[in-house]
Amino acid sequence: MAETIDETGSYLGSRRKPPRQPDDDAWRIEDHVCRVCFSRILSRAMGDGSRQYRCANCSVAGEGRTPAVICSCGLKMRGGKDLGVRCVRNDKPTPEAPAEIIARQVMA
Repeated sequence: MAETIDETGSYLGSRRKPPRQPDDDAWRIEDHVCRVCFSRILSRAMGDGSRQYRCANCSVAGEGRTPAVICSCGLKMRGGKDLGVRCVRNDKPTPEAPAEIIARQVMA
């Protein structure tokens, strides 16, 4: 099927959709979970090179260079002691716990 493109780059006379261009402001799914509700974290690029992070479930949000601003990695006690919790891939999902990424204590 022939495709015709006009001077503005618009597709004319084609039944297929044009290829999708990446969006600079598109949200992506991070391999981290929220420290509040343990749901997945979304992020999008900010103009200054940092990212905006937001929980897909409870909407807690923060800005920074890593998901650590809102994720479960590095949860700490009030005194600052690291609890050893990290966001990891769920190697054995079940119908009861189907999440792809989970928070797990990996250090004692």
